[in-house]
Amino acid sequence: MIATGNHFWDQSILRLQVQPNGTLDAPPTWAADVSDVLLTVSADGLQCDVLADIDVAAFSVTVSAPADNPSTPELESVSQTFTGSFSHSKATSLGGSFEDIPRV
Repeated sequence: MIATGNHFWDQSILRLQVQPNGTLDAPPTWAADVSDVLLTVSADGLQCDVLADIDVAAFSVTVSAPADNPSTPELESVSQTFTGSFSHSKATSLGGSFEDIPRV
């Protein structure tokens, strides 16, 4: 699993890309675990734009593709999961601290 962190949904689209280390038997497919996340997949399936129009506390996007490898019969597909969250870019709190400043 790859953690992708928090992203501001009102300022950007998140682009995910995969680079297979060999050939695939078909283009990858992409799926999000929450319906508030919209996926737009490229024609070759190797990249996906992820966006939301509301705060999404946590989401996962999984990409998978068939890759039947004759030398490893138990491995018939490859997959990768990305995790992240979306929030708006407006402040939700003000941080503050005290600092000691020497008297002159």
